Amino acid sequence: KPERHRALLYFMFYTGLRKSDIVTIKREQIDLRHNKAFVKIKKTNSELWVYFPDYVSEILKDYFNNEPEEQTAFNISARTLGKFFKFLKNWK
Repeated sequence: KPERHRALLYFMFYTGLRKSDIVTIKREQIDLRHNKAFVKIKKTNSELWVYFPDYVSEILKDYFNNEPEEQTAFNISARTLGKFFKFLKNWK
């Protein structure tokens, strides 16, 4: 799903979140109006706000409008996300 992959990559790049944090985040934690997200970091067991630019918010709006949230914001499991990054690593 190209829309999901684009949204994931931009969101991860600009927020610096790890894969383990991405697979648990819910859409209710993402504030598209103020370009920020409230995240519970698994590795350190802490909570923080992460921020992203306007165009990432637009990318997320497009994705969220076209795919309903089923379990998490990006509807992706840790295993599927791992496979995606493995694909990107080997992509030429």
